[in-house]
Amino acid sequence: MKIIYPGSFDPFTKAHLELTLRAAQLADEVVVLFAENANKEPYYPLAERLAFARTALSNYDKIKVDTCPGLLADYFRDSQADAVLRGLRNTNDLLYEQSMAEVNRLLCPSLETVLLLSRPESSWMSSSLARELAERQADLSSIIPERVLAAHRQELYKLNN
Repeated sequence: MKIIYPGSFDPFTKAHLELTLRAAQLADEVVVLFAENANKEPYYPLAERLAFARTALSNYDKIKVDTCPGLLADYFRDSQADAVLRGLRNTNDLLYEQSMAEVNRLLCPSLETVLLLSRPESSWMSSSLARELAERQADLSSIIPERVLAAHRQELYKLNN
């Protein structure tokens, strides 16, 4: 089974890592897919976001990182995946993901969306919170994977030396 986990991952958080690893327990291959969202202006450039995710996931052979400049439905069809993974933190996420799943199914009838509930310890995490903490030079260790912090501290905080 091949699962695609799409998102902007701006930046890649411990919550993203947790969902990715749980998906890897269910599938033979997981693709963390950096997809464009026309409604979002990214905080971190794509190259940095990819580097964050690749650093966090480098020890896991069955997890790949890829990009998708077009529609998720097209990537899904072309990659011969079995399902799309989405995480749910709360009822707002559920309503949004339900509508996105229906749109994706209209575009690609074979596209199945699998929803995983966030664990309580990560349900409060969000990329927007990580960005806000980074802008204020606050401690990111509770929200960003350790390996990412160690390797990319300067990029995360956008520090100038």
